[in-house]
Amino acid sequence: MKAIFLFLCFQLLLLNQKDNTPLGVFTPENDNGINLILDVNLAEISIYDATEVEDIVEIEVLFEGDSFILGDTLVLQNIKNCYKFLIVTDEELIVLSRLNETIEKGTIFRCKIKKDSKNRILYIGNWVNGRKEGNWIYFRKNGEKKVVNYKKGIISDTL
Repeated sequence: MKAIFLFLCFQLLLLNQKDNTPLGVFTPENDNGINLILDVNLAEISIYDATEVEDIVEIEVLFEGDSFILGDTLVLQNIKNCYKFLIVTDEELIVLSRLNETIEKGTIFRCKIKKDSKNRILYIGNWVNGRKEGNWIYFRKNGEKKVVNYKKGIISDTL
């Protein structure tokens, strides 16, 4: 009976950790063509090409596996690799272990496409030098969208 109880507690802990996982598409601060995609059921790091944030085209998958949270650390893991990110906020992650020759420890990833736990898009936007820049599209639960224009992190216009 104790073993079943402990197993159920462990399962609930894992479910709660998944709920706290930052979801969406993150890119390094220098936006060098790498996406970190955190989905409800999958974590992926890929090389991409895009002229606009809405037009992302995947070129090559570098990592595909599971994600889970240990304290304030997001862990991506599969059979071959384990990558760790410090969760600063649900919009900002810092690399704790080198990803490849261009993504070193300490690289900041910022959220470009934010999703909720039901995998619905909450917003799409770009960052420049750690500040919101250009048109950000926010999606409400009722399906309405709002476009806000930022210049150096400050709202300049609402469409």
